[in-house]
Amino acid sequence: MELEIEVLGPVQVRCDGVRVRLGPRLVALLSVLLVEFGRAVPANRIVAMVWGAGAPEAAPATLRSHVSHLRGALRAAGAGDPVTTLGNGHGVGYRLDTAACDVDARRFEQAYAQARPLLSGTTGDLERASRLIRDALELWRGPAYADVADRPFALPEIARLNALRRAARRGLAGALTALGRHGEAVGELAGHLAEEPYDEGLRHQLAVALYAEQRADEAAQVCRDGLRLLRERGIEAPGLHSLQLTILRRELPLAS
Repeated sequence: MELEIEVLGPVQVRCDGVRVRLGPRLVALLSVLLVEFGRAVPANRIVAMVWGAGAPEAAPATLRSHVSHLRGALRAAGAGDPVTTLGNGHGVGYRLDTAACDVDARRFEQAYAQARPLLSGTTGDLERASRLIRDALELWRGPAYADVADRPFALPEIARLNALRRAARRGLAGALTALGRHGEAVGELAGHLAEEPYDEGLRHQLAVALYAEQRADEAAQVCRDGLRLLRERGIEAPGLHSLQLTILRRELPLAS
């Protein structure tokens, strides 16, 4: 059986392509174990993360029941029992023991880690880097940990994954631009910027790619829109303003 755990979007589990049905509490429990991937999580900490400060007295017993139901759902789907119990009594804890390649977030990280050194101008392979990053970004189906995105325990991991995604997007656009594939870079960047309109770095890259496509008026408009949006948030962007002026004067140098 092939196990697939997806967190780059709604949290889902699939076995041989068939989705395993999990209720909200089991999704929350699985999300805790995934956020703490490879580490044992004490039961009392899981209770605090899943139920919060208002956890009822029966929460530890309910947690044991949830662990049992999660195991049962995974076994019934043919995924075995990747949830390991460690210790006992008040010291009991749980750990998710599955291969990193079973989790889409881990595959994303591994692919981007492979691609990063290939982005170097001296020792890199931009074609391979762009393929690796494009494949990695295609793993994203929506906001990471979408089902628990408002839960405090998930926020640091979501922020970390989002930062890696932004870096990967910039890396892909930079590779495509360096390869002279400006039209592809525009397509990638326009979609990314629609999701993150306040990302000044993505906006800068899109303007440069548009300019390289001889679409200077559109490039200047991208800068203008960004300056307006950031100003509404009380943020000055002198670099973006300088880029806009350079584009309007048709003085932006481009790599040959």
